[in-house]
Amino acid sequence: MRLVNINIVEVIYFIHLNLFESPMKTTLILISISLTLFVYVGCSKDKKGRVKIPYEPPVKLTEYVNNLDTALQKTLLASNEDMQWWKDAQFGFFIHWNPSSVMDIGPISWKRFGPRPGHGKKATDGIPLEVYDNLYKQFNPVSFNAEEWIQIVKESGAKYLIFTTKHHDGFCMFDSKVTDYDIMSSPFGRDVCKEIADACHKHGIKLFWYYSQPDWHHPDYFAGNHEKYVRDYLYVQIRELLTNYGKIDGMWFDGLGKHPETWHTPEMLKMVRELQPGIIVNHRIGPRDWRMGDFDGPEREIGHFQINRPWETCTTIGGTWGWGGDVDPMSYNSAIHLLLNCAGNGGNLALNTGPNSKGIINPKHAKRYREIGTWLNKYGESVYGTEGGPYMSGPWGVCTQKKGKVYLHLLASWNGGNITFPPLSIKVNKARLLTGGNVHFHQDNQGLYLTIDKKYLNPLNTIVELSVADHSGLILSIATMPKDTITIGAEVLASSGQESAGNLVVLEAKEFSEGAFVKSKWKTDRKDLNPCLILKLKNENIFKQILIKSKDSNIRSYDIDIFNGEKWVNIFKGNELSDITGIILDKPVKSSQLRFQFYSSKGQLQISSINLFNY
Repeated sequence: MRLVNINIVEVIYFIHLNLFESPMKTTLILISISLTLFVYVGCSKDKKGRVKIPYEPPVKLTEYVNNLDTALQKTLLASNEDMQWWKDAQFGFFIHWNPSSVMDIGPISWKRFGPRPGHGKKATDGIPLEVYDNLYKQFNPVSFNAEEWIQIVKESGAKYLIFTTKHHDGFCMFDSKVTDYDIMSSPFGRDVCKEIADACHKHGIKLFWYYSQPDWHHPDYFAGNHEKYVRDYLYVQIRELLTNYGKIDGMWFDGLGKHPETWHTPEMLKMVRELQPGIIVNHRIGPRDWRMGDFDGPEREIGHFQINRPWETCTTIGGTWGWGGDVDPMSYNSAIHLLLNCAGNGGNLALNTGPNSKGIINPKHAKRYREIGTWLNKYGESVYGTEGGPYMSGPWGVCTQKKGKVYLHLLASWNGGNITFPPLSIKVNKARLLTGGNVHFHQDNQGLYLTIDKKYLNPLNTIVELSVADHSGLILSIATMPKDTITIGAEVLASSGQESAGNLVVLEAKEFSEGAFVKSKWKTDRKDLNPCLILKLKNENIFKQILIKSKDSNIRSYDIDIFNGEKWVNIFKGNELSDITGIILDKPVKSSQLRFQFYSSKGQLQISSINLFNY
């Protein structure tokens, strides 16, 4: 195997990092990189001319694929051309809806108090089986209007819709000829999927069908004759969904991690791609760590930086995977930051809501979706059609790029001044603030230097657009923060949830498995309305940037203090926490103890990590 030396414009790999101290209190130096690297000869270019390190699938998947018939191997993956519209879209709209909405129970299927064949023990609580399985007899969503739904999708700025045709509970929201447990047997008696598909086609929205291979209602599923279930039920329904509703752009399967032979996945994919040429398929068609399908899919987590295999975060705008009552949506700031952190790390966002039993999308959710769309109408050029990088994300924010343009999304709480990025190997011709105001820049072989006055900082997201010289392909990835965090090995004391508090300081050198970090979090008691935690570092350290990753925080404000040997001294006052919250302090701080005090938390506060960086 021949090796070749490649430069930073062509690949995504880092041998070592050189960290520089800040020469001024108001200056932030991110990270400079020097590298020499070697990759396999034969790195391919996509149709936009980008050169990427080839993706290497997990060994188990490779072994499985190598034993397949050649004809089945050919239809395992969509082509780069078929994937391009989806990668350019960046933002999708997800809807979970079925008769479970009658009881305001929240997540579809998981509140069904009955057996879960092939997926562990019977549920320990929930709606009695005989009640849950008959909710469809009360399901009459007289206010459902597919046109109104798709108008909300369009106004949100989303380019595709994912709709639940059948969840694990087995109820079908479409007219199926192989079961009476479907929407046609409800008082409503209309094919919801037909109306949704027609509206999507009319308004230019791409359409995915969500479909659960597991079916806890069907008597043959993982009991009786499972092979009969696969051949005579599952395959028949997939064929119905892909032949009765016009153009379908994607299948969003949810196989709950079962081995691909449970559904004869290669054969299933061949059928899917023959029925709908150009269709794309998610990864839930085999064990999640096999990473099958055309894209990965972290659930309720933001994937870290990955641009050599597509991925999509799926999460909810508020509440659960279904109608759980009149639940508030995530904040506007959180929604925009969520979208940008997905785009800047190389992925898409599929943002879910669950309509009520009348067929109405929560008006508060609809309002938030429209606000996202308003923002995208103004700044969408920095999101649509971009990829993550070249600067990898950090507490400062994220970066997106497309040919001729680099967009720096400054998301951190910061008071302005000077900020220095690692050097780009391409000339920057111009810098401007898309969000208004002036930015001054200077570039040399040591870095890219920006100066932004505090009065021009946008509290939501300050966007710096860099116009770069013509070049072949896109500039690829440059790290902007060190691998290690100062919090490694710190002791954590918490006002509640002490048993999970240690999760906050685990080193995040974790495998990207399906694009998600390990789902370990500090969870407070629900009655702890003003939770507090203290980090005791192994040694006294200097730090200037703080990165907090949380989930559904719903807090009013928070304080960060340090202990100076005699008393606690405040170093930062913040408002809400987004899924990813970055903080850039006015000047470096030295301490061995930090205290985080959160105020008026509604419900359970969940934080997955707190990291400190000295740069």
